[in-house]
Amino acid sequence: MEYVLRQSTGYGINVNSRQLADLDIADDIVLLEDAKDQLQLLFGEISEKVREVGLLINVDKSKGWSTSGSPQALQCSDKTVEQVQEFKYLGSWMENTGDVKFKINRGIGQASVRLQQTNTNLEK
Repeated sequence: MEYVLRQSTGYGINVNSRQLADLDIADDIVLLEDAKDQLQLLFGEISEKVREVGLLINVDKSKGWSTSGSPQALQCSDKTVEQVQEFKYLGSWMENTGDVKFKINRGIGQASVRLQQTNTNLEK
C-alpha cells in the first residue's frame, strides 16, 4: 500500500512546508486534501492504483469526513462513500466542527461506565 500511496503525488495539505497526503497505520488510511475536487481525484487515483496491484478498497468500511461543513460525496467503484460527522482514528475521536466538548463528554461518559462496572464488581 505504501507503494501505491507514494505514486499519488501533487495532493495533500501543507504541513511545515511539506505536502502530506495521507496518514496510515496498518490498514487504516486517512487521505488528506484541502480542495474537495482534488480529494475525489486523489481517491480515484488511489482506487485505480490499488486495483493495478491486486488490492481493493472496501467502500462499505470507508468513511468520508470534512471540516468545511459541506462534505463531498466521494465515489469509488460506482458506490458512494458514507459521510460521517465524527470518526475514531488511532484512539482519538475527530469531529467535523473541531469542538473539544464532544471529546470531553465522550471521555466522561466512558469513565462513568467503567466506574459503574467497577462498583458492581466490588459489590459481588
